[in-house]
Amino acid sequence: MKFSTYLKTCREELGLTQDALTEALYLFDDELFEGVAPGTLSRWEREVSTPSYRRIEALMRFFQYRFDLPVPCIRTRDAKEAERIMCEEELETLFKPKKMVADLAFQAEKIGFETITLRHHPRADELLELNTMLHKSINTPLTRVEEKQFKTWIENPANLFVAVTYKSSFLGLLFALRLKPESFDAILRFQKRKADLKEEDFAAIDEEGSVYLLSFFALSPHIATQLFRRYYAHLVAYQQKTRETGFVSSFEEALLLAERFGLHQSGETESDGETVLAYRADLFDAMRTTTALKVLFPKKHCS
Repeated sequence: MKFSTYLKTCREELGLTQDALTEALYLFDDELFEGVAPGTLSRWEREVSTPSYRRIEALMRFFQYRFDLPVPCIRTRDAKEAERIMCEEELETLFKPKKMVADLAFQAEKIGFETITLRHHPRADELLELNTMLHKSINTPLTRVEEKQFKTWIENPANLFVAVTYKSSFLGLLFALRLKPESFDAILRFQKRKADLKEEDFAAIDEEGSVYLLSFFALSPHIATQLFRRYYAHLVAYQQKTRETGFVSSFEEALLLAERFGLHQSGETESDGETVLAYRADLFDAMRTTTALKVLFPKKHCS
């Protein structure tokens, strides 16, 4: 979505003129919005100029406060529709950790990759087997999950299981679980292992839940960005019923992923001589990170 469209939509839904919004923004954060005039808002809405992501973050905070939603003015219960609304433009590369994201020398957008939902997909078993191999290589027994559990969880329509493929080749995956808040909290506090999750721990689409990032891997930064796109579309689609997002990991580069998602370290424990860390964030905070804003409002330049 173009930020210009988003700004105008939110302003009009609040019933504010550009003058009134200018005044309200100054009262909300006088440091960031000092010197912003109605003419500035007009230029932003007409795409004559674009605010910095620092100001976009402050605008998001303002709209979150007024609408009481993590991503106000984007209302859909369908992740595919959310992705369509969000991504009218190509995204810049967002994430480049060396182990979770390889750096193959190809431009995936030029070779016809496909982002697939694994539920009921004919290659699901094959990709879940590969995922399990990758998962076990970077997880301790405390954070490890068996292939049979992945196969069970993939059937739950509230969970997100997506992969990127090209012809017969696997390029990346991202799996996330929708858990009841108390079950999510128990895992983040190390009171429950992922392997111990039962059917009653999962939240339905229409129930309040929290999104637990289970697996992530990509063979190029571009593929990683496409997976981020689907992840954020999932969060936007279910924002009205989602409380938090987070994960537990002993993997060193998980810290980079946590920073990108705007998660803070909330606890740690020891497992087989390794330190296992928990990361979490309220969805309101997670959707104001620069990464989230770049997915929601991709743009070539910031001013």
